[in-house]
Amino acid sequence: MLHPRNRVLQVDSGLLDDQVDDILLNKLNEIFNDNSLPRNFQRFTTKFNEEIKLSLKIILYKLFIIDRSTTYGLQLQNLKLVSNNSLNKLTKIAKLLLLSKIISSYLDKKLNQLVYDDDEMDQLRFNNPKLYSLIKQYNEKISPILDKLNKLTSLFNTIIFLIFGDYISIFNRLFNIKYEKANELTVSFASNPQSISYEFQDRQLIWNTITEILSNISLPNISNLRKYITKNDGNNNDNSLNNNYKHLPERYCAICFKDDEILENSLITNAYKLDNCGHIYCYLCLMRESNPWNCLRCGVESNKISVYK
Repeated sequence: MLHPRNRVLQVDSGLLDDQVDDILLNKLNEIFNDNSLPRNFQRFTTKFNEEIKLSLKIILYKLFIIDRSTTYGLQLQNLKLVSNNSLNKLTKIAKLLLLSKIISSYLDKKLNQLVYDDDEMDQLRFNNPKLYSLIKQYNEKISPILDKLNKLTSLFNTIIFLIFGDYISIFNRLFNIKYEKANELTVSFASNPQSISYEFQDRQLIWNTITEILSNISLPNISNLRKYITKNDGNNNDNSLNNNYKHLPERYCAICFKDDEILENSLITNAYKLDNCGHIYCYLCLMRESNPWNCLRCGVESNKISVYK
């Protein structure tokens, strides 16, 4: 096979079409649910939700399938609908079949709503007993068989589609509707898997580089920053702090007490002393302070420490 069909592009086109339907429907819901509108308008989308979906699909069907023999998703993937390989176009019969698919899907949903609506079924039973009997038999006997048959055939069709790349759905296979390239000479970005892969890899490389840079940037030490601001706050504040720790017992670290303010948690561990004044602090606490540093007990500036013996 010289030019294998791209299964991913065909599947993506269907997903894109579904997203377009959802976006348009959500926009309409936002418009009709505006609080400034009367309540009857606000209830319109809830009451006629399926009819609105049908109208949107018919509009898109006219704009794309009738006029361009493609859908919005297929157009993004540089694909088009083809039902006759010799003429390489979508015939009128195929277009009518696609329209019938849209309408039959709507009728099936409405029928399911009717079956599970007890009030409507009771009313139908009294007004039209024959129709009620037909719908009930269809729902209880025929519908389960058709549902299982549809799931089974869809499974086999999916397997065949993954192998050969033709006929994405059983409907397309039955009526010979394929997806072909819309333009053989021009390859759009969306229909070029290599460009998508390279673009994806470029984005990954950029984000990996950014995250690596961010991970290597050292975060500011909040404790040191706070101490730096406190140190430069003014001599009056420093003197008031010094007075607070002047009478602190020697076995307690003034730095630990300043940070925690709990005396029991401020006992000195791995004691080191300041060479200028001789006051004792925890080694780790002194290492976190700037150099030179003013002693909290006496205010003397010191830049050397040694082990307390």
